[in-house]
Amino acid sequence: MNASRIPILLIATVLLAACSAPRPAAETLPPAPSFTQEELELANRNFMSGLVAFELGEYESALDLLSLAYLRLPQHAGVNFALADAYIQTADLVNAVFYAREAVRLDPTNRFYQLKLAEIHLRAGQNAGIVDVMRVALRQFPNDAEFQYLLANALFEQGQHRESNRLYHSLIKRDPDDISLHAQKYRNHVAMNELDSAVVSMEAVRRLDPGNLNAVQTLSRLQLQRKDTLAAIRVFEEALDLFPDRNDLKIALTDLHISHGRWDKAGDRLSEVVRSSQVQDAAKAELVQFVLSKFAQEPANESLRAMTARVVEAYVTEAPDNAMAQALAADFYGATSQRSKALAAIETTLRLRPENAPAWRQRLQLLYEEGRYTDLIALADSAETYSPEDAFIRFFVGIAHLIEENHPDAAHWLTLASKAPARPPFKSMILGSLADATYQTGAWDAAKRHYEDAIRLNPDNDSALNNYAYYMSLKGERLDVAKQMSARSLALQPENTSFLDTYGWIHYLMGDYETALRFISASIEKGSRSAEVHEHKGDVLFKLERIPEAIDFWRKAVELDPRRRHLLDRIEAMTP
Repeated sequence: MNASRIPILLIATVLLAACSAPRPAAETLPPAPSFTQEELELANRNFMSGLVAFELGEYESALDLLSLAYLRLPQHAGVNFALADAYIQTADLVNAVFYAREAVRLDPTNRFYQLKLAEIHLRAGQNAGIVDVMRVALRQFPNDAEFQYLLANALFEQGQHRESNRLYHSLIKRDPDDISLHAQKYRNHVAMNELDSAVVSMEAVRRLDPGNLNAVQTLSRLQLQRKDTLAAIRVFEEALDLFPDRNDLKIALTDLHISHGRWDKAGDRLSEVVRSSQVQDAAKAELVQFVLSKFAQEPANESLRAMTARVVEAYVTEAPDNAMAQALAADFYGATSQRSKALAAIETTLRLRPENAPAWRQRLQLLYEEGRYTDLIALADSAETYSPEDAFIRFFVGIAHLIEENHPDAAHWLTLASKAPARPPFKSMILGSLADATYQTGAWDAAKRHYEDAIRLNPDNDSALNNYAYYMSLKGERLDVAKQMSARSLALQPENTSFLDTYGWIHYLMGDYETALRFISASIEKGSRSAEVHEHKGDVLFKLERIPEAIDFWRKAVELDPRRRHLLDRIEAMTP
């Protein structure tokens, strides 16, 4: 900066001026020296050159030139105003305030000087400064709408809401169609918790701009704050009467209906939206997902379920070849135990988008739940092709083979599943099932390793604990360890009929027949229809020398599983 810009002796005065009311020139500056006409003409040339530099954006040069002019023309309002403008551009708001105040003091009738001073205060975040300036300005220009507006805004920021609204009210009388005035008045009413008056102001905004969704939503929220739900809904319905094709209004109204449990009304609007050709597929999918999430939170809500069904069916009817629509429909049908519909939707999804891995998982799981193990197995290669190395898919294929007693195939698929990425609890489940399949192939040592790995990954894997304990008992190995494992599984699932039988059977092998009888009997009492469990009870009763009862249970075992012909020989030998 040029040394001639502003005398150093002015610095303290400038800082004081920024913090207090403007002082008379005699208090802020030394007595002005007299200048020759030539010096004054030079000052004027510097002033004009400074203005040119300012217009060119050369603000440092402008400040240098304007400061030279100021040294000879300190009482020139235009020079002070120009300096204020230049200091704004260099972000020196302290000096900008000082020179703007001087310009106003020197020419209080110039409204542009007043506006510049207000602008500087606004940039500095000094609402109190704006209020002071505008109050003075309005004494000079009592009917100036711009000054009134600036003062009203500054008063709002200071929390003087009532006085602010008096000014807005005056401005609205002059220009009743200015939306911003009604909006600002609304803000003051809200700040003063005058909800009824806030409604009036926002109604004016909506009347002037009926398609303004923000105004509609704001007015609706106000009505809800006033505990008038029907009025809130009516706001959207009136907007839709004017704009029947506005799907954003329909969606917002739907949300309001859902929030207040008006399921039928919500279903009407949502069905309209998902059928509309003007709504993008992504928006429809998002809307249906929102409804499904609401249903997931309240699955017992029959009205919500019926509304969700209407929307889902409207969506898939409108977009039968949309894979996302079919996938969402499958989610809903699956969640509501409509397995045949869910399977049909998933099949369509996979026809349209065969690489959809979640759909393959869902399809195989549904087939498993339906007991359609042969159909599940038939899809194994396709599922593996489109979703390779998927632990979930491989697991269900392996389990289907295990249930169908295709033990080598079960071991193959479950081995593949065990090599795919999976979380520890699920990996433990896979390994436990692999151990079951491996045992059935006669590879007991390998089965033991799989059981131990499964239990290490999840010590609460009750199935692995029970099955390992039972097979150890059949092998006559480590009965004390088997007993502990069985007790652990039973503690996790005390009502499980298979676990009760295992625990009782281990006690039988250890010679504790009374305990064995109690647990095996409990298994049957709780509903077990297993031929093996009935045979076990017959064996225990035989050891307790309750022969007729033992024969009855062996006969029941044969009735449940005619393949147990060895029991017929035993019964015949025991029958007189």
